[in-house]
Amino acid sequence: MTDNAVPPAGPLVTGSEIARLAGVTRAAVSNWRRRYGDFPAPSGGSANSPLFDLAEVQTWLAGQRKGQDVSQEVRLWQLLRGAHGDDMIAGLAEVAEALAAPPGATVGTLPEDAVRLARNLAADGSASGTTVRCGSPPRRYGS
Repeated sequence: MTDNAVPPAGPLVTGSEIARLAGVTRAAVSNWRRRYGDFPAPSGGSANSPLFDLAEVQTWLAGQRKGQDVSQEVRLWQLLRGAHGDDMIAGLAEVAEALAAPPGATVGTLPEDAVRLARNLAADGSASGTTVRCGSPPRRYGS
């Protein structure tokens, strides 16, 4: 975390996740950071991989009239990042635990919103794409 970073108040997102939210490329987000003085300051991460407060980013995108609706799948991922940071394996394990637990059961540090979203996605079958992506080995472009 950098010395001038503001402590995170909610879920944090990467530049790539901001790009997904806005429906633009990662390069566009980098350009926004350089060109717009009011772009949200990093709230965590490192100089090479900054993390931004999701609420601040959404407010900025709305003010700039940039962005798009966020899917439940993306919102769940953002909540998991906010609760677990870079340890997304632990977040996914808690989601699995929550899906196996009876309704109303408290599961680890998982926010209630994340439990609700995970159950909604599982109930309507939307989680199958996430399962495939999480279960597949990472693909590197250009290799």
